[in-house]
Amino acid sequence: MSQTPKPIIDTNHTIAIIVFCHGSLKSPTTPHLDEAWNVSYEGDAPLCRDHAEVGVRIAAANPRSCLVMSGSHTAATSKLSEGASYIATAEYFEWWGHPAVKGRCLSAEGYDTRDNLIYGIASVTQFLAGAPEMLVLVSFGFKAARVRLISESCWRKPMVFIPGRDPTPGERYRQAVEGEERVFRECSLNPLMVGSPWKEKRAQRNVLHSPLPRFDAATDAYIDFLNGDGSGPMCPAPPNWRR
Repeated sequence: MSQTPKPIIDTNHTIAIIVFCHGSLKSPTTPHLDEAWNVSYEGDAPLCRDHAEVGVRIAAANPRSCLVMSGSHTAATSKLSEGASYIATAEYFEWWGHPAVKGRCLSAEGYDTRDNLIYGIASVTQFLAGAPEMLVLVSFGFKAARVRLISESCWRKPMVFIPGRDPTPGERYRQAVEGEERVFRECSLNPLMVGSPWKEKRAQRNVLHSPLPRFDAATDAYIDFLNGDGSGPMCPAPPNWRR
């Protein structure tokens, strides 16, 4: 990606930009090397770097935004969580010419699309001391339908989906799309991904057995919090969210 996008909305609004991470670094100092990444499929490392860059450039174009790289420790051999790996990548590439974004970029913990979304929103609300007025979500283009389905189930304010680069058409892409279609069908029956099998999948991905609070109930109070002004009760954001 070579150009910084134009502002998405009027800069008087606050925006939460959430990048859904899908890889983590085995070697935090060499994110430019494909072999430094733990990814689900060979060839995905460049896509991790690309999605991190997309998020940074969107944040640079929208000064009242807060950027969240959201993803937990999902590989035992990684030195960093997925979110922290994307931030390390931005650091390595000197924020692609936008160093001011560093001061409003967070890492949040999430083991799936829903957790990345809700903990991303909660972390931004905590950081800004007020709820954002708009969501901008960055993920694979082939995951757009599921990301929209889940976000629309718990977010009543404006939302924009920005597709990051997808895998090159071929066997990897075919497998990814087939798997995504299956997961979308499952999510369509349970958009907030509450209970089984999602709870068990999150536990399986929690390779470090982190005792993080997990939101696993479709409570009206929590949905109201996400869509309110940032006051009132909330499900706690992970305790290790950070710049």
